[in-house]
Amino acid sequence: MKTLKEINIEYPTLNTNGWGYVCEYTNKYITSDDITKRPKEFNAICNFLDKNIKHIKSINYNSTSYGYKHILEDNINHYVTNGLFIAAALACGYKMKYKLDYGPNAFFAMSQKDWSKLHKTRGDSGPPLDDI
Repeated sequence: MKTLKEINIEYPTLNTNGWGYVCEYTNKYITSDDITKRPKEFNAICNFLDKNIKHIKSINYNSTSYGYKHILEDNINHYVTNGLFIAAALACGYKMKYKLDYGPNAFFAMSQKDWSKLHKTRGDSGPPLDDI
């Protein structure tokens, strides 16, 4: 498994919101905070993915990283960012599909069946991990 620092070096436009992108309305580049400042969040996501979500051969287009991060939050009772979800998925070796058209989100080769088992009614996701 890759480290958060290795992911940051390999994917320099990945930030806490997800991928940096150009907003179609303002034509400005959108980015946010540095992912390396959230190691607890990264490790918690990696552990969750490793224990709960199988790798599959082809990209699953049923949900984006943003949708999956909400399911994860409900299962660990903590807020996580889209960008850290993407970083952890890449570190865990999930195959990814990303295009600028997707905005800050990405698609992964993850088992929809596994995610469906974990889906709950949205509740309070709790505090950010790196703030506790």
